Amino acid sequence: MRNRRFVILFFVAGLVSANSWAGSKGMSREQYENQYGLYTSRSAHWPNVKGCLNAWGSNHPFKNRKKLRFRVIRSGVKVFGLGSNVDDYAKTSYPQLILIESAVNVMGKTTYRLMNPNGWYCFEDNVNVMGKAVIETACRTHIATSSGSTTVMGSNPGEGGVTVMGKTVIKRHCD
Repeated sequence: MRNRRFVILFFVAGLVSANSWAGSKGMSREQYENQYGLYTSRSAHWPNVKGCLNAWGSNHPFKNRKKLRFRVIRSGVKVFGLGSNVDDYAKTSYPQLILIESAVNVMGKTTYRLMNPNGWYCFEDNVNVMGKAVIETACRTHIATSSGSTTVMGSNPGEGGVTVMGKTVIKRHCD
């Protein structure tokens, strides 16, 4: 019984410290940069980021290419429901660009939880074949794909990826 109380207390303390780390307004640039490795416009990811910036037009805050720093989230393949979802709960107090590497979903359901309200999420490619992709975002989150959008015999809200005989849904959480 004593050990159980210790474990519960330790768990609750961990939650409190994790929440206070991010703060209600989100991490500062310094905190974010220390937590995640950031890339610049000189990286191999730049053509994909540039594609998203073009998709957003002049409505994005990333005008200075020399100062631009972005994060990359590794994605993967999900087939018949086997594989992992993409979760990003890191909140920033400023606009942050995040590239999500190519994701493939075949005959399953993939969920992307992109919860940074100041996040500008750029999908390298989001391929959904005979499956469902659910993109859950914070209310003010921005989404684009670097390569445009294509739908064949399916449903896609027009904000990202290739959907063949499947469905892509975007759910915004505006609490």
